[in-house]
Amino acid sequence: ALLVAALIYSGHNILAARCLREGVSPIGFSVLRELASIALLYGWAAALEGPPSLPLRAHRARFALLGALLAAFQLCFAVGIALTDATTAAQFQCIEPSTAAVLAALLGIEPLSAAKVLSALLAGGGVLLLQAGPRSQPDPSPARPSGSRLAGMSLLFLQGVGISAYCLVQRQLVR
Repeated sequence: ALLVAALIYSGHNILAARCLREGVSPIGFSVLRELASIALLYGWAAALEGPPSLPLRAHRARFALLGALLAAFQLCFAVGIALTDATTAAQFQCIEPSTAAVLAALLGIEPLSAAKVLSALLAGGGVLLLQAGPRSQPDPSPARPSGSRLAGMSLLFLQGVGISAYCLVQRQLVR
């Protein structure tokens, strides 16, 4: 299952980078991606579990927060990959598990351990090393301003923080 998920993420990164390079706006890309997802997931859920029902009133604020986090991290991803490339986006996705672990510790949801800190340092250091080193391929859009790549990487990092927060909030609702 994890291998399939990695292949899906890789394919998504390549497709996203190509669509955005061909002129699709980051917001339009995010909206179309979500509309396609909603149709597929609704059909799947309805077939397996019957029509979905509204969440309990006590959980609706958390669902609204999930929606806001989802929109924010997807927009960070779409703009970030538009300013960088698919490989850079994939590298930043590698730090999401350790980002979630550190964020959970900072929020008091899970205990902080030396292994989590070491994981975050190694993952983050690896991404920094790969991004700071010489580029193996030229930037496919040399017309971009020089700071746009750094802005894209910052947005991709924020996307990872957003998806980590999303996972932590979602975990409280899905058991």
